[in-house]
This record gives sequence, C-alpha cells and structure tokens, in this order.
Amino acid sequence: MEIGTIIKKYRRARDMTQEQLAECLRVSVSAVSQWESGKTAPDLSLIPAICNLFGISADELLGINLEQKERRISDIEDQANQHSSRGQLREAADILEAGLREFPDSYGIIYDLMYVYFSQYCGNHVCRHELDEAIRLAKRILEGCIHDGYREGAKQVLCYAYESKGELDKALEIAQSLPSIYVTNQGMYARLQTGSEGHSAHQSLLSNLLDLLNQELSVNKILDDGTPAYTADEMAILYQKQLTLHELMIEDGNYGFFHTRLQDIHMALACHYVGKHDTEKALHHLSAAADHAIAFVACEGRGAYTCLLLRGRVTDGFSTNDPENNATQMQRQLSSPTFDFIRSTPEFAAILEKLTSVAGQWKVKGEV
Repeated sequence: MEIGTIIKKYRRARDMTQEQLAECLRVSVSAVSQWESGKTAPDLSLIPAICNLFGISADELLGINLEQKERRISDIEDQANQHSSRGQLREAADILEAGLREFPDSYGIIYDLMYVYFSQYCGNHVCRHELDEAIRLAKRILEGCIHDGYREGAKQVLCYAYESKGELDKALEIAQSLPSIYVTNQGMYARLQTGSEGHSAHQSLLSNLLDLLNQELSVNKILDDGTPAYTADEMAILYQKQLTLHELMIEDGNYGFFHTRLQDIHMALACHYVGKHDTEKALHHLSAAADHAIAFVACEGRGAYTCLLLRGRVTDGFSTNDPENNATQMQRQLSSPTFDFIRSTPEFAAILEKLTSVAGQWKVKGEV
C-alpha cells in the first residue's frame, strides 16, 4: 500500500478534509491531493508530524508489512469472535490476550478484549478482575484511539462498568457525552444514503429499533418511594405489547433472530401466570417459548426476512454470552421451583421432551 493511500485512509478515519490536513501540516491542498493520488510523496521532514497527527508509527505510514500485520490482526479477531459469539469467553480471551502481546498497539484487539472481559463479568459477577480489566482497556481506548466506533464502545462499557461498581456519577457523566438517539451514525447514514444501499441501511435501522424497543418495554424502574413503576399485571400488559409489536413488524411469522426475543417474552409471561396460578395461560406461554427456542436453534439467527418492512434483509448469525443453546437454557429455567405448580402436568412434560430433542451447546464455526 503506497504512502498516499495510507494518508488518505487515516485522514478519512479522522473525518478530515484535504484542506484541514494541509492546514495542520502547513502545506498546500494541492500537495495533499498529489500525495493521495500517488503523484508525489511527502517530504521526509513531514513524516514525524504526519505520524503524530494520525497516532501511527512510521512503519505503518510507510506501509512496511502493514498489510501483513492487518491480515494477522484480522485473523486473530475472527478466531476470537468464533468463540466469544458462542459464549466461550475464556477461550476468546486467551486468543485476544496472546494477540495483544503480539500487537500491543492494536486498538481492534484491545476493543474486542475489553468486551470479552466485560461479558465475562456480566456472566459471573464474581469476576471482578475482568471488570477492572475492561475498565482499564476502555480508558486506554479513550486516551489514545481516534476511531469513533471504538471510543463510543469504550464509553458504553464504562457506563455499565461504573454502574456495576456503584459509581453512578461517573457512569452518568459519560452517558451525557454520548449522542442522542436521534443523532447516531446508523440513523444518519440510513437517512442520507440513497438507492438499494440506503434501503438496506433503513431496514437495518428498523431491525435495531425493534430490538431496542423490545429491551426498553421490559424495563421496570424503581421509583423514589421504593415502589416499581409498574405492577406485575401492568408488566404483563407490556409484555403483550411486545408480542403485538413483533407481530406488527414481522407479520408473516418468519422471525429469524427475533425468535430468541420472543422466547424471552413468552417466558416472562409464563412466570407471571404461574405466579397467578393460571395453569392454562402459563402452559400456553411456556409452549410458545419452547417453539421459539427450537426455531432459533434451527436457524441460529441466519436467513432472509420475508415480511414487508424487512423483506430481503439477510442476517448471518448472532452473538451470545452463554455457550448453551436456547433449548438448554430454557430447560435450566424450567428446573426452577417456580414451575413446581405445573410440573406434574402432561403438557409440561411434553414441553421438556421437545426441548430435549434440540438441547446442547452452540457449535463454534468449523466444529462438527
């Protein structure tokens, strides 16, 4: 890769114009244009200034083994992701830790390792060391990385991490520095992009908004007087609204990734009706949850949507912090004493039987 191409890459990564770069380096716009077109190269005396401006080494700027290095880093990230996306977090951490020793300046590896550490803590709150490591890596990203996506991800992790440590003031301060829901990169890109790419971006935005609404409709904040904002019966109404929302958006029942969300909603409703000793409704929602669990295990979130709003949108998978598949997770939930009230019914036994047929662990890509 020529030096002009590298300069252009890092200039764009910082959202700089040629005019802005020229002003920083005290050269003409024409000089920058000629560098990037490969007609000329910058004077050697400018190399330190360019490296400092972009936060890169002279080797990177000059393209010395840069492509080989990027391929190697990409391989490390892909290999780790195959494990982390299936809940095998310790294996992913081992790969990324070794990768960071090999490439200590790779913010891509730092970013991935930060999320793996934080996911380990989320899965087991005893893992305080992993939480502290996630915070350390997030701070390192904010101190030295110019990649906006990495910086926003680091802020997200710090918000959750500080909340977990009881340092709410720090979490709120960072949260206030994040963009509003109306000014996001995905939202603006979907609005501005045209043609087929614009339509695809809009579908992706709609899909993510559905998932976001799904999460927010499950929130039941504790008010200042110590009582929840919604009663148990009101939460059941909100869960029903979630079901209606999914049916409205995905009218043909080809839910794809959203099978896993619908499983969670039906499980919440089943628990509600068990608490009310309503056997019929509890079993109805348990059966529906099992059907969605089985459907999700079958498709693994992959495939093309056929509903009107998302028609043609293809998803290529999912990520989870639990190595056990949805059917196994549901079996574990059903072993709780919560369900003793209906455990002896034939319908409950039938639900367990159909879950057993697909229960197991998620497979890492390439495993048989």
